[in-house]
Amino acid sequence: FAMGKSKGKGTDKKKKGDGDDELDALLDDFKKKKVQMKVVENAPAPSPRLNAVLVADPVRRDRLVLFGGEYYNGDKTYCYNDLCSYSTTAGTWTHVTNPAAPPPRCSHQAVVYGQYMYIYGGEYTSPDQMRFYHYSDTWRMDFATGQWQKLAMKAEPKGRSGHRMAVAQAKDTAYLFGGFHDTTGSSAKYLNDLYLLEGLGGDSPKWRKTAAAPGEERPAPRSGCCLATHEDRLYLFGGYSMSHGPWNDLWAYYESSGRWRQFDHNGIPPTIRSGMAAITWDGRAYFFGGVYDDKQAKVKGSTFYKELYVLALGDRQWLPAADVCPGAKAGSTPSALLLPNGPCPRINTMLTVQDGTLYVYGGMWEEKKREWTATDLFALPLPAGPKFQELIKMNKSGQQWLGEVDDESSSDEDEDDASADEEDEEGGDFADQFDPPMVVPERLALKDKGCVQAVNRSGFAEANDTDTARLYQEALQKAITPGSVVLQLGAGTGLLAMIAAKAGAKTVVSLELSEGIASAAERTIKSNGLAEKVSVYNLPLSDISLGSLPETPNVLIADAFGPTLLSEGALKGIADARTRLLGPDPCILPAHGLQYATLIQSEELAEVSSAPQEVLGFHLNDWNVYQNTAQALSTRDMGFRFSGLKSQPLAAPVAVLDLDFRAADPSTVPRESRHKVQMQATGVVHAVLLTWRVFLDADRQIGISNDPGTSLARDVRWGQAYQLVEDGDGPVPAPFQVKEGEWVELVVRHSMDLQTMQVCLERL
Repeated sequence: FAMGKSKGKGTDKKKKGDGDDELDALLDDFKKKKVQMKVVENAPAPSPRLNAVLVADPVRRDRLVLFGGEYYNGDKTYCYNDLCSYSTTAGTWTHVTNPAAPPPRCSHQAVVYGQYMYIYGGEYTSPDQMRFYHYSDTWRMDFATGQWQKLAMKAEPKGRSGHRMAVAQAKDTAYLFGGFHDTTGSSAKYLNDLYLLEGLGGDSPKWRKTAAAPGEERPAPRSGCCLATHEDRLYLFGGYSMSHGPWNDLWAYYESSGRWRQFDHNGIPPTIRSGMAAITWDGRAYFFGGVYDDKQAKVKGSTFYKELYVLALGDRQWLPAADVCPGAKAGSTPSALLLPNGPCPRINTMLTVQDGTLYVYGGMWEEKKREWTATDLFALPLPAGPKFQELIKMNKSGQQWLGEVDDESSSDEDEDDASADEEDEEGGDFADQFDPPMVVPERLALKDKGCVQAVNRSGFAEANDTDTARLYQEALQKAITPGSVVLQLGAGTGLLAMIAAKAGAKTVVSLELSEGIASAAERTIKSNGLAEKVSVYNLPLSDISLGSLPETPNVLIADAFGPTLLSEGALKGIADARTRLLGPDPCILPAHGLQYATLIQSEELAEVSSAPQEVLGFHLNDWNVYQNTAQALSTRDMGFRFSGLKSQPLAAPVAVLDLDFRAADPSTVPRESRHKVQMQATGVVHAVLLTWRVFLDADRQIGISNDPGTSLARDVRWGQAYQLVEDGDGPVPAPFQVKEGEWVELVVRHSMDLQTMQVCLERL
């Protein structure tokens, strides 16, 4: 239970103390019930539940044991304390109720040692979610007898949920880390303490809190992390806290020294997410599922995952999918394993291993605001594959949802309708946007809509921009040596990565945000026989660390340009890679970039950008109040080629920005700059045309520009930007008239992220 995904449920909880009497009454009522010991063979499947524990029975080797958990139906929450046992050979359930079992709970943790299962902590929630209680009790169940025992313990950890436990089989010890405890009823206190439960095989196990030396580095407070043990080490990965969001760091605790140490990732770790599940087997840790909530996106949403990741614990290496299961399909990264017949994307699954088989049970996913609690069970032979076997199918019929189902409340329906087109552009299958009887070619129907649109908008133009490709080839042949390690920001068609490989690079890694484009680039690279040298990572640059890369790069390729020099974030990406990832004295392509502004007269542009005074005797001038002179527009978005307009420059182009990409820092780019311009002709300045030129080499010999008319491919791929001009700030825009020899001031401004430019003219 990561506290990162708890919509609806628990948002108005009160702490124990605000409703002590009512909460105690609920717990007392449960204890007073005359529950009889009852065992039902061939029982129905357990009711849907989340945040239970699933373990492998160490006595009956064909049994999986499920205890506790909760179910939320959108209105009420129900906590359980029944025990359900599943026979993997017979495919049947056994249901056990026991008056001596722990009280109902969820988000507790369990470890198995010998013939015992140990359970600690968890949470009890009243049905209306208004009262809850964090347990601080320790229980033990004997699998040989089925008997429960509440252990009288000293120095127990503070009550909590969202903590994690892992057992060190060779040491008779279990570890407990972190979690959260709500002290106010409205916010959670996240924890980063580490406890050892020692003497698991004896009659009197004991808790021991590890001591932290002053100033010692240790993982930040969090819940829902993943733990794995190996030799004398406890590994910790990821987790969640409200102030930070999901974590993606890797730590090890060494019991011999009692110290923590943080490690860089070797290989490609999971992309940032919360709600992952983990289990350890035979020197490897297996991770499944998770969710990423994009709160910054224009259309906010959650991405659920169904990928399996494998961490080799001996050398802390995230294994490539192909090394785990040859021929397996990779997911969002080369380390993400997508195996056939597996679970759908979800969070908070329950994992266990019995006799070399990984079992994946339950979990949760969302459809808008509706939550589905999974009831399916899958088996996967380890070390991995080649495919899952579905042992129990998901049963949706018994899950009635009483909460909201839409993304917005009914009062926001109009807003939803207005933004529907925006949401449609964000993703989904290409065929989803077509209504019957419209037809879609089968080759396109299931392709990602955003990918299809991006390829048709600029991808084909990029592929046909052979002049630019030749210039990059010339620059790369000058820059690359046999030992070069190349990092590319944006895979695109894969062409530049292949050029780098052919030029003699030792290895090339391309980063690509779009899953569809990344997959297509991989196929292209493979079909050209360069898969041994070139890898495509479907990851943002922010997710990459030095440990994620095969070697330290010494060559960086970027071609993320748009209508303006910085509109696609080129400087930010180059500077980030340069400071975090590149080795000493790297070669960066491009090396330099200039942004130009040219004052233009164009009656044709003025005509299509404003309303005439009158049409057929009707006055339309009032519409010009809406003319946009506040921001630069893109010729590509407006649907025309600037070279197709009749236009005249009234002054020489002005270099308003000159960047050395090898050293420039985004924070030092001026947000506003002023440039004096002398007019070379008399006329009306209708617009400022914005173009750029980049030099791929340090000597400024190999240049590329988006000047109008350079080529159709570049006009479609990048286009140009222009901003309409007015004289002053009147009721309607007034023409900015100039005379030859006159001086004016050009003012250039950038947005905080530098991706938006604004220009205007002022008279001197």
